[in-house]
Amino acid sequence: MNPLAPARILWLLAASALTAQQPAPEPAPAATTPVDPNAALVEQARTKLAAIGYQVPAELGMQSRKAKEVIADLDAQQDLLFPPHAFLLQHALMNGLGQKAGRDAKQLRERAVAGMARGLSAYYDPIRRTFVLLPSRTRQTAEALAGSLLPLITHELVHACQDTREGGIQALFGAARASLDEAMARRCVLEGEAEVAAVAALRGNEAVATLIGNTFASQLEGLFAGELTGLLYGTGRDVMARRFAAGGFAAVQELWKAPPTSTEQLLHPDKLGEDLPQAIELPEFAGWRPLASTVVGELLSYHMLRQSGADLHTAAIATAGWDGDRLLVMRRTDAKPDDDENGAPVAVWRSVFDRSEDAAQFAAALRSSKRGRLEIHERVVDWIGNADPDVADPLLAKLAETLPPVAAGGGDATSTAAVEAVLLEQQRNNGIVDGRWRLGRAGLSIPVPDGWQLQEVQGMTMLTMPSTQRQGFLVNVNVQIQPRGATADLDAQLAAARQEFDRLTKMTVVQLELGTQGEMPVLRTEYHGVIPGLPAMHGLQLHYLRGDQIVIVTATTGEKQWDQHEAVVRQLMADLQIAP
Repeated sequence: MNPLAPARILWLLAASALTAQQPAPEPAPAATTPVDPNAALVEQARTKLAAIGYQVPAELGMQSRKAKEVIADLDAQQDLLFPPHAFLLQHALMNGLGQKAGRDAKQLRERAVAGMARGLSAYYDPIRRTFVLLPSRTRQTAEALAGSLLPLITHELVHACQDTREGGIQALFGAARASLDEAMARRCVLEGEAEVAAVAALRGNEAVATLIGNTFASQLEGLFAGELTGLLYGTGRDVMARRFAAGGFAAVQELWKAPPTSTEQLLHPDKLGEDLPQAIELPEFAGWRPLASTVVGELLSYHMLRQSGADLHTAAIATAGWDGDRLLVMRRTDAKPDDDENGAPVAVWRSVFDRSEDAAQFAAALRSSKRGRLEIHERVVDWIGNADPDVADPLLAKLAETLPPVAAGGGDATSTAAVEAVLLEQQRNNGIVDGRWRLGRAGLSIPVPDGWQLQEVQGMTMLTMPSTQRQGFLVNVNVQIQPRGATADLDAQLAAARQEFDRLTKMTVVQLELGTQGEMPVLRTEYHGVIPGLPAMHGLQLHYLRGDQIVIVTATTGEKQWDQHEAVVRQLMADLQIAP
């Protein structure tokens, strides 16, 4: 088992505030013959989407797929969603950063597709133009938490609606064949619109506002399908929810017609349409043959730093201010195919930033990888994915002779300074100080018992007891901060929690009642049991409202670990401090 897999389940019940806002599925239409419940849900989703102007093609139906067919479908989609040589480029970059990339680009692709298949519940296939619902454990868990497969089905059917537009999904990605960054930006647009449309169809237009600034769902996606998938969905969800608030579906669909030229404009919505990236070119290198080239972009640069070990805040600060880049992968001209040492591809990566301090921060993060070598030239960072001086030094010297003309930062530098100020404030107010985990945004401090530490799991920071991981379940405390939305008070939270636990028939509720923590009104919950597809757990949970946010603190152990760790977990939750 993947050693991180146990941690995936420890905090899922923190989803109560999110999933409980979804309406219970409507009853299927009366029929004189048995009706496939999934087919009935598809028809409900069609009706809901039609009411907001999304017409699902009449001929679209559900199809089943065997495991090998799913792998084949997903593999074919890689050629649609990514530009040519995407895996060659990523493999060379990952190798240069010292990451596990497999023996070659082919194996990296195989592993990526297999990983997607493991975390998949359903998908729309734009090549075959079919909808596939899979009988997977992930689907069982999603259904248990949401109370229905209707949200999942509705999201995927939005993709079928998108595919009816001129050129469809293939045309959307065909226009971005030259750049990984543009392909990532279009993926954010694709998924972000599907999220907004599904929420509006099922919960009403006013519910879309709860998606703005809500990182919880993307963390769920990251845990199940990988951090990059969580980034793509979360970024698209946030941008499209803001667009919807500003101009409804017309504003949302404008980004389909004219997608942003970089992920930077989606990661920082204030830069949308304003901060355009610079076009960066690289010189020719004598003795080297180019294989492929692309723009990496801010989102993938951030992900690469994260994969190299940078924490969330360090990676975000290091990549803020990105203003353009060019990645080139090449091989020696005299290398023979079987010459693994001299014939291995080498990555050359030039990145330009809005300010010299942005370049210095990015270079500092890149230096954590000992394989590559780099040089800084004011706002330019040149990096070679090979630590051998005989290879890297001549390439760096050539790059230094051909520095690009860098446009003045101007407004871009000002907007980047504002972004970084927020990131630095978050970094200062989220860490362990004097034996307590302090989260300034939540007005919360949590005691850190002996033997506990802060740990990141697939993009989520949690307080863990590392010694329990070898027991098969990582005992932890996590904190979720979500937009308050239509939740008026804790009474509404109590009703929503009851509704969710009524759905989770294999979960026993020990406590579900209102109270106080210090002077702060709270909702306390204790539960134990099983969510379909997940191991048995025992958890304590505390909800409170703070401004326009809901804060949820969850402490969880495995069911078999509860007796051993109950005392420390109960004391930890009792010692939470919440600022008024």
